[in-house]
Amino acid sequence: MQAGLLNWQVNIIISLYMLIQSFSKRLLAGFITAIIVVGSLSVLSYKTIMQHQVADEWVGHTLKVINSVSQVQNSRSEAEKIKLFYYLHEEAGILKKYDAEVKSMRVSLLSLRKLVSDNSIQTKRIDSLIGFSSVMPSGADLVAEAEKNNGFKTKKSFLSKNYEDLSSTRFNSIVKSVIRTEKSLLAARKDVSHDKGNNALRMILIYFFFILCLLVLLFRFIYNTFRAKTVLLDQLQTSESKFFKAFNNSGAGIALISAKGEWIEVNPFMVSLFGYEKHELINKTFEELTHPDDLHKDRELLRQLMKGELESYRVEKRYFKKDGGIIWGMLSVSIIHKEHETPRFFVLQIEDITAIKLLVDELEDKNNTLLATSNELKGKMSQLEEFNRIVAHNLRGPAGSIKMMLEMIVEESSESEKKELLSLVQISSNSLNSTLDDLMQVLEIRLRSSITFDFCDLQEILFKSKQMLQGEILLSNALITSNLEVDHISFPSMYMESLFYNMLSNSLKYRRSDVPLQINISSKLENGRVQLTFADNGLGIDLKLNGNSMFKLNKVFHKGYNSRGVGLFITKNQLETHGASIDVESEPMVGTRFIITF
Repeated sequence: MQAGLLNWQVNIIISLYMLIQSFSKRLLAGFITAIIVVGSLSVLSYKTIMQHQVADEWVGHTLKVINSVSQVQNSRSEAEKIKLFYYLHEEAGILKKYDAEVKSMRVSLLSLRKLVSDNSIQTKRIDSLIGFSSVMPSGADLVAEAEKNNGFKTKKSFLSKNYEDLSSTRFNSIVKSVIRTEKSLLAARKDVSHDKGNNALRMILIYFFFILCLLVLLFRFIYNTFRAKTVLLDQLQTSESKFFKAFNNSGAGIALISAKGEWIEVNPFMVSLFGYEKHELINKTFEELTHPDDLHKDRELLRQLMKGELESYRVEKRYFKKDGGIIWGMLSVSIIHKEHETPRFFVLQIEDITAIKLLVDELEDKNNTLLATSNELKGKMSQLEEFNRIVAHNLRGPAGSIKMMLEMIVEESSESEKKELLSLVQISSNSLNSTLDDLMQVLEIRLRSSITFDFCDLQEILFKSKQMLQGEILLSNALITSNLEVDHISFPSMYMESLFYNMLSNSLKYRRSDVPLQINISSKLENGRVQLTFADNGLGIDLKLNGNSMFKLNKVFHKGYNSRGVGLFITKNQLETHGASIDVESEPMVGTRFIITF
């Protein structure tokens, strides 16, 4: 529950952060779009205004041409008037004014030619005017002409008739052509200028309207954005308040760890869990707090989390407290990412499960005890069934024979027959007592299962067993060797001595006559348990035929050796009663190998 609450809080914080980032991006995108559109409109408006200015300039240029032509015309007309006045009145004082008008006319023509240099027709016309102006006499020429002609009296009638044709008609015609052409250009350029002016005005109005709309939309967007941010900040503050309440009041240890493995923050429960002061805990690393045997699995899961193979993980770990004690914790780790999947920090939660682990261990111990008790009970039930079979098989026969022979004695009249029957009853009775003794011995082993274990010295027990069987060893010329890597075993000494005696006695009894007897006793540690082995090269046993009856009571595998089939049965019960087991490997005429595992 604590883990789910923390994950919910962290998800809320990350979601709010991403929304704020999203608003920032949208605001930036809006500003960029507005700048692009305004820039485009500005460029378009600028071009339109510049076109309007060019059109106005062309209109002004045309007006300049017209004014210049008019000035040329006026200068020539004024010069002609002065010339005519001089012809009529012969006043030399006005010739300076004449020269000034001629000069002004020529300068105006040169300027005019530059103004119309882009129009070849107008240029030719101006060149013609310049040609007319070049032949106009100066004031000095007029004086010389007057002297040559003895004054102008003889000219007066000629001048009054031919002045207009000689001086002004062609010039005025060209001037009119130039002015007419320029006026037509002026009208066209005024129309273009008017159109360009209207376009510029429309563009300015559109630009202004769009800017106004854009400002309104931008203001509204900014207002909504900041209003949404305010709401988000309120939500964030509320979420942070809830998060820190859950963080500080959690019943589990919570910590924020940087991507570099440094502590960012820990809650009070984490501090109390380890028993450190907060500043002491922050100066510790998780490797120092973690049990060495649990480091590898945590590192592997953390590696998978960093690679994105896991979103989070949970693992049981052991930790060291400040006082050196060990606590069990359920560690939950999740990762919080920045943009582009870069790790920002880790969120760790540790739930104290020490009490649960102790209960689980106690439960497992009790289950193991119960399982052992159950297995022991099954073994005892199996033994009871075996005892029942033994009783049914080994005791019922002699008891039935005795009953039958006693009934025959009662009915028999011959004394000799009665004596013979009594001897048979005696034999059956002895057999019954022998079986009962064997069963009593096995029962005594079972009843004494709680006998004290001793630290048995195998070399010493082997030596005692060899002394007890010294005669048979000499008679069989047996070679007994030992290789005891483990020379001490915890087991009841009386049963250990019985085991050595029975194993050696069987090997001596069931030896082969054609080869010298060799017996080897060895011990070693195998998978944490001690194995004791008795091996010989005797007659061996056919396990395919007799494997299932190997350790049964009264099972004899070799005839003529005065055997009752009790030794292995008792040995197996002694071993199993005290937690050991016995196995056999054998092959006829090769030998037998008994393996006892403690």
